[in-house]
Amino acid sequence: MESGSQLVVRGRIEKITKAPKPRTVPYADHIIAAHLADVMAGTNHCGQALIYLFSMTNNILSKAAYLKAGDEAELKLRPWSDVSAKYERINRSDLDEPDLLSREPCWGELLP
Repeated sequence: MESGSQLVVRGRIEKITKAPKPRTVPYADHIIAAHLADVMAGTNHCGQALIYLFSMTNNILSKAAYLKAGDEAELKLRPWSDVSAKYERINRSDLDEPDLLSREPCWGELLP
């Protein structure tokens, strides 16, 4: 994705990290990582993506915290590089998939 761009996609959660239980960790915000497969942008097949999403904000779990492998999701994506300065210091759980980690990650927001 190009800097400054946004893209609405739909895909299947292949793998996803777990969110912490609120108030059981010394931080109030957390980001999870998801491997999104079968990614479609409209009628265009886009393959796979590594996505970061908020799982917890101010000790409140987000809808993304309840996602699990096999779930379908619709998301608005932006390049991670567009938001990394703002979010890179937030505690994050990463996937242990070297092939996927070589991809440029995206920042995702679940759509209703």
